[in-house]
Amino acid sequence: MDPRLSEAERTAAAATAAAAATAAAANAAAAAAAAVGADMLQQRGVTPAQQQQQQQRQQQFVLRSAADTAAAAAAAAAARDAAAASPSSDSAAAAAAAAADDAQQLQQQQQQLLQQQQHQQRRHLSLQRRPLEDFRRNRQQQQQQQLSSSTSSSSPAAPGVCAADEAAAAAAAGTAAATDAAVDAAADSTGVGSPNAGSSSSSSSSSSPAAAALHMQQQQWRQQQQQYYQQQQQVLQQQQQMQREQQQLRDQQQREQQEQQQEQQQQQEQQQQQQEPDTGNSDRQSSGSSSSSSSSSSSSSSSNSPGNRSGSCRQQ
Repeated sequence: MDPRLSEAERTAAAATAAAAATAAAANAAAAAAAAVGADMLQQRGVTPAQQQQQQQRQQQFVLRSAADTAAAAAAAAAARDAAAASPSSDSAAAAAAAAADDAQQLQQQQQQLLQQQQHQQRRHLSLQRRPLEDFRRNRQQQQQQQLSSSTSSSSPAAPGVCAADEAAAAAAAGTAAATDAAVDAAADSTGVGSPNAGSSSSSSSSSSPAAAALHMQQQQWRQQQQQYYQQQQQVLQQQQQMQREQQQLRDQQQREQQEQQQEQQQQQEQQQQQQEPDTGNSDRQSSGSSSSSSSSSSSSSSSNSPGNRSGSCRQQ
């Protein structure tokens, strides 16, 4: 057997196995993308941090499966080129061509999955922006009403509340912008939205060495993942800042409540001190009258004593 023919057959078999493994990964990615819509609807009782972690896991899974699909497509293209280079390997060339076609179909399915996820994420972000837009609109209307009305019975809001609301709006807007940028970067890197993405990738793989193309593509994926992680870290920092400001606002409110309680206690103590002098005067007056009556009784008893009677008898 020709050694070139056996090498081409082994390469074709390896590419077929890689395409089959990538097919399973693509099916799992399809299930994950289909579950994104249900997860979006069930996020009313979920905290923002849990929502963000869930979105990160879904995006990382889709990005990894897209990278695996691109690697399988490059390996299948390399196997097809190697099989076509040998003159007596008709069966190997046919197997390699079939594997390349399967890998290309898997790559197209992966692009469709990325498009679906991008559409669902933009829809979810638009739903998140609605309350922020309503809040800003209502805030502007309130400010205009406060400026137009000269006499207002309502007390102005605390400055900490306005700052916390503005910080929350800015953090949410930053989250939306970062997610848009990450989704757009993932879509651009995999060729989402460009009709000639599959043909350009196949032509470049056939014209250039497959190993160099695969290495360059892996480097691009690593750079894009690093950028995505950095954007997510910035979003997390913004959310932590917003949480700290909210905690400061709650602490300020607690301090104000404690000060009010202390003032009430001081007022109660002052009222008690004002009532105590009246009761003290009445007690002193009653004690003085009792002492005068006791002194008068003692004087009368001394005049009627037997020593005085004997003295009067000696004078007679």
